[in-house]
Amino acid sequence: MQNQLQPGRPAAERLPLLFYALLGLGVVGGCAACAALVLYSASWPEAAALRDFYPWEPRAYTAAEFTGLRRGLAGLALAALGLAGILSREPAGRAQLRRLGREVASSGRGLAAGWRALPPGQQRWAGGLLLALTALRLYCSTGLVPADDGVSYEVFVRARLLVVSAAYPFPNNHVGSNTLNWLFYQLNPGFWWSMRLPVVLTSTGATGLWFLLVLRRSSFRVAALAVSLFSVLQLSLYHAVTGRGYWLLVGLGAVGFFAVLELTRPASAGPRRARAAWAGLVLSGVLGLYVVPTHGYFLFSAYSWLGLAALRRRGAWEGLLPVLGLGGLTLLGAGLLYAPLLLISGPQPFFYNSYVLPLAVGEFWRQLPGYLWLSEGWLSGHRWLGGLPLLAALGGGGPCGGGRGPGSCPRRRPGRCCGWGRRARGLLPRPTCWWWRSGWPRPSARFFINHCCGAC
Repeated sequence: MQNQLQPGRPAAERLPLLFYALLGLGVVGGCAACAALVLYSASWPEAAALRDFYPWEPRAYTAAEFTGLRRGLAGLALAALGLAGILSREPAGRAQLRRLGREVASSGRGLAAGWRALPPGQQRWAGGLLLALTALRLYCSTGLVPADDGVSYEVFVRARLLVVSAAYPFPNNHVGSNTLNWLFYQLNPGFWWSMRLPVVLTSTGATGLWFLLVLRRSSFRVAALAVSLFSVLQLSLYHAVTGRGYWLLVGLGAVGFFAVLELTRPASAGPRRARAAWAGLVLSGVLGLYVVPTHGYFLFSAYSWLGLAALRRRGAWEGLLPVLGLGGLTLLGAGLLYAPLLLISGPQPFFYNSYVLPLAVGEFWRQLPGYLWLSEGWLSGHRWLGGLPLLAALGGGGPCGGGRGPGSCPRRRPGRCCGWGRRARGLLPRPTCWWWRSGWPRPSARFFINHCCGAC
């Protein structure tokens, strides 16, 4: 496993341009169609009434802008999806889609094989732990007093779809998460059904996904311990009940994180599922940015690592083209999904608010040491211990995780810390915050990746 810890130099298969075209057209067409659907769900008088639905100052949008944007998005969706359909009907296009389907199916079979390889006793242990954890989450979901999720329910989820997707009066509207809650609200308007149940379901699914993914690259004990310990942390348990999208980010972060591992896997480890990995990274990135924008910190980490891997290979600039192109595609897809919000609310409240606000240089550097220490402690559930739990976890797991087999230690150099490369990968979002001169949001998928990547 040690070769996977470095941005290696695999003789990567050069994917044809047709694959990237199909992926790009699919993402652009799908995102434009979703945004057009949001805008066509309301008439202009209903859109104009958003100016008064809450004490706020939206953009001075006009009827011409509203009509033009939704027509433009609908036209873009039809053009992109139509061209993708034409290309997919060609023999070369069908071949690319078949290979993508085979790679996705192979990934699913690999996860299933890891589960089937467990002895029955370990399967019962894993199932029992998941059931106990789900029962605990369900119990907490019925007892915790509504907080931020109560505000989301009253202001956004109970309103029409355009309010959920386009109104941003304060930085509490996690659009993608509230959209999911809005869908559940259409089935049952009760608070628990529409706000708490989706969170418990997504946290349970993300927990199972992380366990299976970590299991494929380690052992049962490592996977069970890493996922279980993370799941019972105070912050993790709280967001598994009232999270408003944070556990969706944990699940999407799993897809993106292991897609990066697949894309940087050495050629000596066998053929890579590059199509499935790129598709998973792009799609999870678009959805993650739409669920909670803080997913951008993880994406910066992922694409930075892929860029470093490309620079270490021959033909580095050619290898950087897919990284830059698909990173741009991720931002474009998310931007299309946010088009209704940018029309109604504008970019100002989205990028400059009480949670995202650049500081003066001197003030930023004065606050940084204390912020780093308290943030790490807050993520581990013990605020004033600061970074001590993280340092203990890194030091305790350092010699393992990089041996010849899952969960083994290297015999020839038993003192070598093999997991540092991937641990550092989880820390890469920090330079983004230094450049922006603001603190990174604490409740994001980053802390789960930091917690688990040493086990991989």
